[in-house]
Amino acid sequence: MGIKVDDVDLNNRAIVLRNTKNKKERLIFFSVKLKKELKNWIRYKDRYVTNELLFPSNKGNLLKPTNYEGTLNKIGKSLGIELFPHRLRANFAMYYLLNGGDIYTPSRILGHSSLEVTKVYLQIDDQNVSRRYLEIQIS
Repeated sequence: MGIKVDDVDLNNRAIVLRNTKNKKERLIFFSVKLKKELKNWIRYKDRYVTNELLFPSNKGNLLKPTNYEGTLNKIGKSLGIELFPHRLRANFAMYYLLNGGDIYTPSRILGHSSLEVTKVYLQIDDQNVSRRYLEIQIS
C-alpha cells in the first residue's frame, strides 16, 4: 500500500495511485513546482530511509492516514485554522473552478464517481461567484 517512488513519473509529471478508496487505479498530474519539490524530497528521503515508499513514516514504515491527518491538524492549529485532508481537496476543486477550470477535470483528479459527488465539494460563496462573474464579463 502507499505511493511508491516508482509510481512517480517526474518526466511526465504524473503519479499512479494504485490503492484508492474506490479500488480503481488512476493517474494524477502535478505542477512543475511540485516536480522540483518531489525530486528534492526523493533525494532527501533516500539518504535516511531505504525503501520504495514515497512518504514513509519517521521509522520507514507506511505512513498511516491518521498520522497524516494529525500532522495537518497540528499545522492548522499553529496557523489558527482548521486543516483537514478533505478541506484541502475541496479547496483545490473550488479554486480550480474559480480560476476558469471546468468541473470535469477536478472530478476526475479527485477520483469521484460522478459530477454530483464533486458538486458536494463545491461550496462556493456569493463573494467568489460575484468575483468570478465580473472577471468573465471584463474579458
